[in-house]
Amino acid sequence: MSLNDPNSLDTSTADLSREFLRDAYPDRSAEWIERQVAESVRRINQAVPQRGHSVPAASRRRRGWLLFLAVVAVIVVVVIVLRESIAAAAFENTGVIVLAVVAVLAGATTLWMRVREKRAKVLSCRVRINTRFSPDAGERLKFTGPDAAAVEDPGVVVVRIKNLGGAVITPEDYITPLTLRFPGRRVRSVDVTASDPPPLQDAVAKHPDFESKADTDFITLPKVRLAPDDSVYLMVLLSGTKRGERYAVHVEGQLDKGRITPESNIPWIRRRTVAGVGVTTLAAGMLAVVLLINNVRFAPLPEGLVCVPGRLTVEGSSAFGPAAIRAATEYQTYCRGSTIDVSTPGSGLGVQRLHDAPESERPNRLALSDGKASSEFAGLVPHPVAVVPFTFVVNNRNNEARVDGISRQQARNIFTGQVSAWSEITGDRSHFNDEVRVVVRPDDSGTRRTLQEHVLWPGDKQAEPSSDTCEARRPGADDADAIVCVRSTTTDVLNRTAAVRFAVGYADMGDVSRTDGVKALKLDGRNADMEGIRAGYPFWTVEYVYSHGQPKNGSLAEAFIDYLKYFLLEAQQETEDGGKQPDYFACGAADVQRYCERRDR
Repeated sequence: MSLNDPNSLDTSTADLSREFLRDAYPDRSAEWIERQVAESVRRINQAVPQRGHSVPAASRRRRGWLLFLAVVAVIVVVVIVLRESIAAAAFENTGVIVLAVVAVLAGATTLWMRVREKRAKVLSCRVRINTRFSPDAGERLKFTGPDAAAVEDPGVVVVRIKNLGGAVITPEDYITPLTLRFPGRRVRSVDVTASDPPPLQDAVAKHPDFESKADTDFITLPKVRLAPDDSVYLMVLLSGTKRGERYAVHVEGQLDKGRITPESNIPWIRRRTVAGVGVTTLAAGMLAVVLLINNVRFAPLPEGLVCVPGRLTVEGSSAFGPAAIRAATEYQTYCRGSTIDVSTPGSGLGVQRLHDAPESERPNRLALSDGKASSEFAGLVPHPVAVVPFTFVVNNRNNEARVDGISRQQARNIFTGQVSAWSEITGDRSHFNDEVRVVVRPDDSGTRRTLQEHVLWPGDKQAEPSSDTCEARRPGADDADAIVCVRSTTTDVLNRTAAVRFAVGYADMGDVSRTDGVKALKLDGRNADMEGIRAGYPFWTVEYVYSHGQPKNGSLAEAFIDYLKYFLLEAQQETEDGGKQPDYFACGAADVQRYCERRDR
């Protein structure tokens, strides 16, 4: 009987049931016996406990696939969570080394566990059936053992013995033989019903050491040779199986450098192997991503641009910061040996730091400025790169800003502190008593300088701050003063304007378009774009990159300025092709160049 046949266990159960029934009911017909055999098999199968290790092979295979998919899902989630760390590691040799070491160690550990699994000596002794034979109501059942004595309270136990490991178990490997004990019951007969391979059945049944003494509670199995996956099925007839009681089967024995288990597989090894494969895959995948970022360029270098190794510091405008950061990131992706550090403390501070830098640092520093720097920095060289449009914004957190634009005169009144009521901006008299909150930039801001020079009247000055919170005046401030607060960066201005009702501020159009809770206003009916600028929109400037003298030929400073111009031109073209307004308008564009050249003459 082949154990590969899924019906083999039912068949052996049926044979034994048929033999028992014929012995117990000799006067019954063959047809009746067969009906009872079928019913017995059904009952026995229902009595098999549904434990985790008792599921069919197909179910175990499905569970294996689910475990594999779960590991893959965990790996994907970890990569997503650690994507920033992976990206950072792409630019650090340490990250590559660490990932390589983790991948090698995890792979070696997984291989070692797999080899150990293959060499393991694991003997499984699994109870497949442990149940009582019960007659139908009104029936009388009589079993007799080999000695013809009646079997009181008969029960049956089916056990599978199998070599689960990858090594052959020899007779010399048994320190003590495999013994099955049945506490509270007595063994009446034992049959070796099936085996794989088939010759193993006779080898066990006819072995001189196969011990089953009548009226004992144990069976001692012979020390037989079992190759990997060899198995034997035993069917044991027992007396003393009382109705309603639960009976255990105890497995005893010891293997040299091995173990005997009641499990149907070796899940602890397989779980560790799956975990090892998962860690190895994760580390190898992250390493592959890092190496790809390090060594594979996703596009050729733009024509005329070169990679220059070294370190460059770029500081200045917060309005232009996002573009500079993106350009620096792209350049470093193209050029493995280059490091460009970008910070945005404001135009004035960026220019001041470049001007004050020690002579040894000047070739490796650049500054970003909204508009030309003042005459005190005449020794610095400006490089125009883009037109930056600015706009006025109002709080629109609850879509209650019922205003689309203001006049230039209104803008002057607001930012010089001459407007205090929200109704003066919107014309809505229901907000007559609601005060405007004016959010502005500090003196060293290029955006503020642009407001001062191109929107306010000559001689006008932006209102002095009277509030720290942008919601209420400072203690002791005059109630006649407008509520004015200062924020150091573009992001801070926009966030505060979005958070405070009846707030108004100003910022570059690119950052405004990415900020929720604020609404951009037209100025004299014109939008903050190139069409509006051509029509006379005044609130815009030219973004300059300043260097201390002309950058040296072949320097990283020269290469980055060239790449920044290229980046802005490409970004503008790509954005316009997508039907959107660019954040900045590149001076390299033919229709923008003249505005860059004439603005600050």
